[in-house]
Amino acid sequence: MNEYASHDSHPAETSGGNRVLSAEDLFHRLLALDHARLQPWGSFHALNVACYFLQFPDRSSRASLEREWALLQCFLREGLQGVHSLTEAAVRANNHRQPPAAPLGEALVNEVLPVGPPVDPDFGILDVAVDGTFPSPGYSERMLRWAKSLDRAWRSSASGK
Repeated sequence: MNEYASHDSHPAETSGGNRVLSAEDLFHRLLALDHARLQPWGSFHALNVACYFLQFPDRSSRASLEREWALLQCFLREGLQGVHSLTEAAVRANNHRQPPAAPLGEALVNEVLPVGPPVDPDFGILDVAVDGTFPSPGYSERMLRWAKSLDRAWRSSASGK
């Protein structure tokens, strides 16, 4: 685990005395990027949120974590396009002014969140942030690594490893 691992709101210091941001601070920076619809961050909004709450599950309810887990599994199976399809279907299903949308399918039904909490992931929001700026080069690859790391962490907690 690295010095950004804490999700408290107080900055930590590295051995060199440099101020670092908490995971929560980094998450807010990331949300600012994707809410501005800047790319590549905006395309990953749903996954950004899912990964953060799966890394810090004490910040969310079990029901929300189950949805985040299903989204993470969808990303690992179908990539970002699968996540976009899933979130678009969820938005349509929540729109009461339109006819009922087709069911969200098996993605949300068959993905059961392992018993947690997860073991510490080996790649987290600090790693995605790099230097705290979430640089765009390599962002997609870092998101994939974060998703895979969280998948391993949650599955390891369920198997007792």
